[in-house]
Parts: sequence; structure tokens; C-alpha cells
Amino acid sequence: DKPLYQRRSQTGIGVFRHEDRVRLMSQALQEHIDLPQLVGSGILTAAFPLHSSLELQRLRHEWARLHLVWSWAQPLEKIHEYFGEQVAFYFAWLGFQAKMLSILAIAGGLVEAWAFFHGWDAALHTACGCAVVLWANVYYRMWRRTESKLHSEWAPDVDVDKSTSQENPNYIGEWVMDPVTGGQRKRYPRRKQIMWRLLSHLVTVLFIGLSIFVVSAVFMLRTYLESPSGTPEEGLLQYKHLRVTAVISTLNTLQIVILEALWLYLAPGLVELENHLTQDGRRNALIWKMFLVRAINAFGAMCWIAFVKTADQCVDKNCMDELRMQLASVFFAYQGLTVWSEVIFPLLCF
Repeated sequence: DKPLYQRRSQTGIGVFRHEDRVRLMSQALQEHIDLPQLVGSGILTAAFPLHSSLELQRLRHEWARLHLVWSWAQPLEKIHEYFGEQVAFYFAWLGFQAKMLSILAIAGGLVEAWAFFHGWDAALHTACGCAVVLWANVYYRMWRRTESKLHSEWAPDVDVDKSTSQENPNYIGEWVMDPVTGGQRKRYPRRKQIMWRLLSHLVTVLFIGLSIFVVSAVFMLRTYLESPSGTPEEGLLQYKHLRVTAVISTLNTLQIVILEALWLYLAPGLVELENHLTQDGRRNALIWKMFLVRAINAFGAMCWIAFVKTADQCVDKNCMDELRMQLASVFFAYQGLTVWSEVIFPLLCF
């Protein structure tokens, strides 16, 4: 029942949204100037649209306020109108995830309170596992529904083929004549490309091996520190276990943070070394590299405790406490990095 002709801009400034105006200007410039090529060749340092101070001020007032931290509401339509579909989808997913995780957090708090007074048993573990599986299924289905709804509202504004096949401005190659179009295009020797990509994959594998080595060293240190040392008293053993757990959790957190920062520095350079033709290929290569290393660096220790380590190797033949501590250290490490990069650092800079 929407009118056929309607103002797309909710700010009342013109017929087009801010994102539409940026796209129209970009397309008009691309017809006469190859901006990615100028950036890639170093003639231009960067090419990007400037902010609209009026619309940005409205977003600051309605969205980027500290007193709105506890509010679930987000002006997604205005975010979409100003920043575009990718940024709007990102914050839509963040809001949805926060709501769903709050349900799991409340349920987990109630279970922990019950376990504190009555203790853990196999039935409670089984019930929690089934509840998490059910929650994950509901999470997936509800997000698919939300994503489809937003996609139906925003997808007509996106030229998918053009947005995913943009040329990588950093692509290196020799100018040759295209036999199909007759125009000039860059071409990189296939043999060199294979060689550099193999080198990039080799460095990735070596870094994953380094992460596995560091995680194994932390576990070996834990075994050494918890070895008997002539203190059979129960109280002293318990105190020693708590101290060792605190030390190992701290070391594991430092390992995650340091290797994560090092890989964040190395991965983009390795992707540039692979010399991908399109922005889509470059982005996918970076995503895979970050996923593989992060999966081992952050969750390798938890997988070892949950599926490899035997109950005889755990204190009181109970690995759940150690797994819980390991999960908490990973959570606080990544939560600290996220708060710093997405909240504190932008506030200090802007």
C-alpha cells in the first residue's frame, strides 16, 4: 500500500538518500576517471565521499549516545539511508544477536544459581546442552526471517553483480589488450600468481602451527605446575590449583591477544601478496585467513579440554570447571578488544 512515488530520503533533503547521491556521483566520475586505478598507481592517496554534517549530527543525537547503551532500539532505516546496506545489516545483526544472547545469559545465570546450591549433575549438563542446541536453532531461523525481511526492503537498492565484481585498486599487472572487448586491461603472470599464493598459504599454515605450539606449551606448563610437590594437604592442593588456574588463564588471554594483534598486522599484507583481481576475492581471502587462525588461536584450547583431555587429567576428575575458566578467559579477551576498538578508541579519536 505504499505510494508509487515517494521520497526515499527521510531527512527531507532532496529526493535521494545520502547513499544514493554518493553512488550517483561515483558512477558519474567512473565514466570519465578510473579512480581505483589512480589510487592503485599512487597518483591519488585515497578516494572517498565526505560526511554530511547535518545528517551525521542527527545520527549522533538519535543513536551514538552513551545513555542509549541500554536501549534495544536502533534507527536502522536512517543508518541504511546514510551508510548503506552493508553497515545497516551489520548493526541489525548486532542488535539481534544482543537480544538473543541476553535470553541465553538470563537462563545461564539461573542455571548457575541452581548449581551453586544443588551442584552439577549429568541431568543438568544434558538439559543445558539440549537447551543451547534449541536456542541455536531458534536463533538461526529467526535471523533468517529478519534477514529476509530486511533484504526485501533494502536489496532493490543494490546492484549485486557490480558490487561484488569491483576491481581491486591494488591489483598489480601489465597492461595488455583484451581480445574480447578490445580495451586495455591488467594481466598478471599465472606462474607468479601461483607462487605468491603458495607462499601466502605456507605462512598461514606456519602461523597456525605457531598458535598450536603456544597453546600446547601453555598446557604443558599447567601440567608441570600442578604436578605433586610434597604438599598432600587438601587445603594447600586446592589453593595451588586456584593459583595455577589463574596463571594459566592469564597466559592464555595474553596468547590470544598478542597472536591476534600480530595476525591482524600480517594477514592484510599476505592477501595483497596474493594479488586478487576483484575486491570480492580479496575480501574472501582475508575472511578465510582470519577465520582459520582465530579458530585455532582462540578455541583450540577449549576443543582440547572438551574432546581430547581425559577426566583423569583434570582436578577431581571434572574438566567442566577448567573448560568454564577457559571459555571465560576467551570471552573477556575478545570482549575487551571489541570494547576498545568499537567504543573507547572511537570516543577518544572523535
